[in-house]
Amino acid sequence: MKDNDIQIPREEPFKNDILNRKPIAENFTKIFNNMDGNLVVGIDAPWGTGKTTFIKMWKEYLASIEDYKTIYFNAWENDDSDDPLLAIIYQLEEQYNGKNDKIDNIKKYGAQLIKKTVPIGLRLLTNGILDVKDVKLGEFNESEFVDLAGKLGEVEYSKFKQSKNAKSEFKKTLIEFQKEQNKKIIFFIDELDRCRPSFAIETLEKIKHLFDIDNYFFIISLDKQQLSCSISTLYGQDMDSLGYLRRFIDLDYSLPIPDKRNYVEMMINTYKLNRDNWFWVYLKKMIDLMDYSLRDIDKLFYYLKIILPSTIFHKDGKEYSDAYSAVMGIVYSFLISIKLKKPLLYNKIVLKNYKTSSLINEININDIKLDKYFNNQLRLIMIDTLSAFLNRNLKSNAESKYEDFNLKFDSIYGEYNLNRLWENNKCIVINQLDFLDNFFI
Repeated sequence: MKDNDIQIPREEPFKNDILNRKPIAENFTKIFNNMDGNLVVGIDAPWGTGKTTFIKMWKEYLASIEDYKTIYFNAWENDDSDDPLLAIIYQLEEQYNGKNDKIDNIKKYGAQLIKKTVPIGLRLLTNGILDVKDVKLGEFNESEFVDLAGKLGEVEYSKFKQSKNAKSEFKKTLIEFQKEQNKKIIFFIDELDRCRPSFAIETLEKIKHLFDIDNYFFIISLDKQQLSCSISTLYGQDMDSLGYLRRFIDLDYSLPIPDKRNYVEMMINTYKLNRDNWFWVYLKKMIDLMDYSLRDIDKLFYYLKIILPSTIFHKDGKEYSDAYSAVMGIVYSFLISIKLKKPLLYNKIVLKNYKTSSLINEININDIKLDKYFNNQLRLIMIDTLSAFLNRNLKSNAESKYEDFNLKFDSIYGEYNLNRLWENNKCIVINQLDFLDNFFI
């Protein structure tokens, strides 16, 4: 969905801050300004609520301030790495322009701290005398085992000592790098909750043990509830996973739930979509009813960008009856929402494997909230239209009588016959939505 990502101009990072989150970044920046120690901040919010956009805006905002150097690290995109430290160092090097001796030393000592696979390490450190995967206990006598154990103990102690020395040198080099930059170093760690549980935990461990240095700050974007569930899968359901996370995070901030109505309006403007029809009235109600996340809305508008140009009711410069506009708006908003949020239910509609009354109840159409723009009459029109549409979908063209599916509204709206939506026993709207399945999102 690259082409509908929110633009973040370098010169004005919060220009498109429709969710009004700039004050949050400004307040945290004031905290950083007054600190010379180190700090780990957790930005907690459910998946799909705009954390990544906020993090990227904040990064560019800090990058424009002379006192800060920022590094962005997407944990989810890097969890195919064996060790998060390797990926973090790589991002540091990638985002630093030009050759730098301090960066080279960070790489040098960081490499010594990166975990090695045990079989390879043992084979190398014992001059090949042990290949763990091929060991057969019966081939060794007691004295040979004692001798081997002693050698392995010496090797492990030597490795431990080397690791402690490397850790000390690594931190020393980080300090030198910060002093050379004469800036506070800010790492943005994004999407930690989406990566492998073991990788997420290792990332937190590396931050805690290797970057606890003055003037190094970490801002971690995560869904804390989701990450705690991931931790429980590794350590057991009885573990206090939220308490475990508190070991790593100094300040825990819950990102306010965004106003989705503002976000939808922004997306309509971004895509320059024609808003002068009933479709948007009903779609906004479906967005509320089905509890769309911001990412759901992003995906929805990606779909709409593809499908709306092919819908007759969307075209500019033509007059359509209110009945036609209402029916098309209701059917499209309903089906595209079901396809996006309840794909199994959508498949039942396609396969005609449902009961209309049960399906209407499952979607809870009656729970749509009323307001000054959406009264009870519009809600009843929506329920009646969907009931008729779902009943018509269960019939073939031969079985469907014209008069049975002629929707009559009041004298203002007029009437519309649902049979017009079927060609060769295939619903035109469903056919258009099925077209979306072959697009990678």
